[in-house]
Amino acid sequence: MKRMLMFVLALALSTAAWASQPVDHIGTPAPVKAVKPQTPAGPKAVTWTTLADITPAASRLTAAAVNGKIYRLGGNVAAGTTFSNVVEEFDPATGSWTTKTPLPLETSNLSSTVWRNQIYIPGGYSGSYLTNLQIYYPDGDSVAQGTAMPAGCYGSATAVLADTLYVFGGNNGAAINTVYAYNLVAKTWTAKTSMPTARYFGGAVTIGSKIYVVGGFTGSTDLNTVEMYDPTADTAGGAPWTTKAPMTTARGGLGLAEIGGQIYAFGGVYYTWVNTVEKYNPAADTVLGTPWTPDTSFVTARRTIGAARLGNDAYVIGGWAGAFSAAAERGRTDAPVVDDVEMQRIRVMPYVGNYGVVVHPSLGVANNTPFWQYNTPLTLRIDSAGIPVYNHTIFQNLGPISGYSIILPDWRPCTTPGIVYDLTAYNSLTSDQDQANDTVRTTVTVKDAVWFQYDSTASVGHPAQNFESGYDMYDCWIADDFSIDGVDTVRIDSIAIRGAYSGGGGPADSLSLTITSDSSWYPAFSQTVAAAMVLPANFSDNAGTFMVRLNTPFLLPAAERYWLIGQMWMNYSPSGQWFWTNYAGVLNYATTTAYFLNPGDGFSAGATNWTPVSAIWSGTSNYSFVLYGGQYITGVAGNPVTTGFQPDLRLAQVTPNPVRGDVRFSFSLAKAGYAKLDVYSLTGQKVATIADSYRASGPHSVSWNGLDKSGRKVSAGLYFYRLTTDSRSLTRKFVVVR
Repeated sequence: MKRMLMFVLALALSTAAWASQPVDHIGTPAPVKAVKPQTPAGPKAVTWTTLADITPAASRLTAAAVNGKIYRLGGNVAAGTTFSNVVEEFDPATGSWTTKTPLPLETSNLSSTVWRNQIYIPGGYSGSYLTNLQIYYPDGDSVAQGTAMPAGCYGSATAVLADTLYVFGGNNGAAINTVYAYNLVAKTWTAKTSMPTARYFGGAVTIGSKIYVVGGFTGSTDLNTVEMYDPTADTAGGAPWTTKAPMTTARGGLGLAEIGGQIYAFGGVYYTWVNTVEKYNPAADTVLGTPWTPDTSFVTARRTIGAARLGNDAYVIGGWAGAFSAAAERGRTDAPVVDDVEMQRIRVMPYVGNYGVVVHPSLGVANNTPFWQYNTPLTLRIDSAGIPVYNHTIFQNLGPISGYSIILPDWRPCTTPGIVYDLTAYNSLTSDQDQANDTVRTTVTVKDAVWFQYDSTASVGHPAQNFESGYDMYDCWIADDFSIDGVDTVRIDSIAIRGAYSGGGGPADSLSLTITSDSSWYPAFSQTVAAAMVLPANFSDNAGTFMVRLNTPFLLPAAERYWLIGQMWMNYSPSGQWFWTNYAGVLNYATTTAYFLNPGDGFSAGATNWTPVSAIWSGTSNYSFVLYGGQYITGVAGNPVTTGFQPDLRLAQVTPNPVRGDVRFSFSLAKAGYAKLDVYSLTGQKVATIADSYRASGPHSVSWNGLDKSGRKVSAGLYFYRLTTDSRSLTRKFVVVR
């Protein structure tokens, strides 16, 4: 018993020493042996290139690929308990590393995975076993922390499948075999069926609908075990784990990457650390098959490395080789990647609202392969009269799914009727094997439109009744709630109230209309946002159905909820009633831009909605607009479009457009330099220079009072404004009305 207690105590002390890594080894290390690069049995499949060093050198770090860049994060950077929160970005185009915003915590013994271009780092060690879930956002170079894990650990293996992050094993004083799943949408953790083998410093990758957990360390032994996890089988009585063919070399602290549906294992081995590489072919994992085969070794032997995959390239970053390593190497593989990313459609909102509302276009994309496609470049380009007005590329991780809907950042189109936009979406994946479905195109046109509000629920109206013989402000007091769907302001210049008299009621002498904020859906506690007293000259009374024309239109921000309150002044007989009746459908009044049609559900109703009328009305004012054109376009044969300006220079569309007074122009520069903004007439004559100076990178805004170079107000008409920088220019147009 005494010997057993001494053994347990020694093991605990060695585990703590391993976590804090004073000299990056367990106990007394074996003598370091020179390891020659392994010569593969078959043809060399990986070509290795030495890259610029990371700073500082680190072991037990993690690496990930996002948006065409490689990131190294955290790790041990010196002897003792010197942990790091460093984040560095490697740009393959320039071959250099750039320091980014550090992680929230200084940690080591890390693993990471990517979901929706965000890097998730669970657990770690900083003197204790961490439960933290650190998140790095490459797009905005920012950091955050997610929901903490149920238990702390370090050295776990991490992978994402669909919208779930899985954390396999780790160390919390000893190797563990626990599995936790984190719902990335709901942000909740659940425990799953444990692995057959406890391990830490292994690796995990996703292939299709399965996750493979490979290698690692348990006790004082390197592991060569491979276990496959099937989340769909992780049910009561299910068997989610399957043991697969082991690696030819036991590897703890290895790097792991999935490339073309095959698994590549890099380096590892704690006491001797190697630079050997072997790859696993799942299709060859049969009774007589040979799924694991050696491949070309990288240059510097090391373990506890970071590894990431970008396209067909594997990146091996940092590690331990008797000292903290700053080495970074890229291996280009000949993996049988079957690349076929299909652009299926372009979709824009069926309407864009009022005053140049912002639109979030979306792309329909499919990954027609059995493997994940990482960092796939997808681009939407929008031209107006041959001039690019929008160009955005997003790098997307695509699972083997037949259809994705990917929302892109905002686009603010012009709202002048008649403007035509040509939309082109393409993927520029250079290895794509079927370029006939890489590009889709469509054309949309801006047209004037009107709005109405309706409710399809068939129900009785809410009655209002007068019990007095004299005039009273509470005669026929009515109210109902509604909401406006959309993303900008809606103009209401007429209101249709559908109702009927009974018991000798009517006609109305006047009508007070008030729109209030929602305030818990009860108007008595709401704030007035618009009001009007309407006399008979401005409304028609057709047996209780009113068509009200407002002298001053109501302007209501969309995406809000409101009450409409009507107070009718009239002299009913004591039994007279007016009913606000239900209506479903469209009232086609060509002289109005908007309608309110009461749903008739009174206080018992939920909010009803504003919806655009899908028709063009002659003589209506330009306040609401619809983008018309093909919304779902199938693939167009041909190579992807690769020309066009880059998205780092932006010139916004002015709003409101048409312009009646002063106007403000907004633009953004990717780098500091001279920027010139000029206004031109339709004939090409320069009217005014708004800006002409050296400016810093980032957003800028300048205003113009509508005066030409001679100090006179410009006349009504179509104008162009052009932003010119050192390298290129962008042009937009606007209309001036007087």
